[in-house]
Amino acid sequence: MTAFEWVCPKCSTEEFGATEMHVSGGGLAGHLGVNNQRFAAISCTSCGYTEFYRMPLRRLTEVLRMAAQIR
Repeated sequence: MTAFEWVCPKCSTEEFGATEMHVSGGGLAGHLGVNNQRFAAISCTSCGYTEFYRMPLRRLTEVLRMAAQIR
């Protein structure tokens, strides 16, 4: 069982993979190779649909847990 529930909006599959990405922003940070932007990504294991969220993965899991409790 996963820490939270997620359903793919494209194919309704409930299986997914989650990861965190670090990318450089524009301007001086981009030229210096500084990875100052953090995104959480959730990808459907069936169709590959991916959603990106501008927050750390641990924060996203907290938000999704709270949303699942409200339902």
